[in-house]
Amino acid sequence: MTTVAMRATSVPLLGVLIAVATRRARRTGRRRPRAAIGFGLVMLISMAGLFDVGANLLFAQASTLSSLTIVAILGSLYPAITVLLARVLHQERMSRVQQIGVVLALVGVALISSGG
Repeated sequence: MTTVAMRATSVPLLGVLIAVATRRARRTGRRRPRAAIGFGLVMLISMAGLFDVGANLLFAQASTLSSLTIVAILGSLYPAITVLLARVLHQERMSRVQQIGVVLALVGVALISSGG
């Protein structure tokens, strides 16, 4: 749970730092601070932080309730998810090697979790 505690404290701390930087820029009378941080960017960073904390919580929970071997293997598949998200969100084309790698990783997880 140490990783979860670190993430749970770093995300709010980042929010406080952003709020202080924004307030300080307003106090100096500048219309736009030099490094202007828009609301959309703040929301995107906040969502990434919340997903990070949530992933760590779910990993900790799964590793105590389930087989650590399966949890660790599923957790190590995050590069495959990144490639799939790039395909879906940015319409990036996957090379043949990437396609084979993703399929083999998923087949490997299925084989390990089934005990085969």
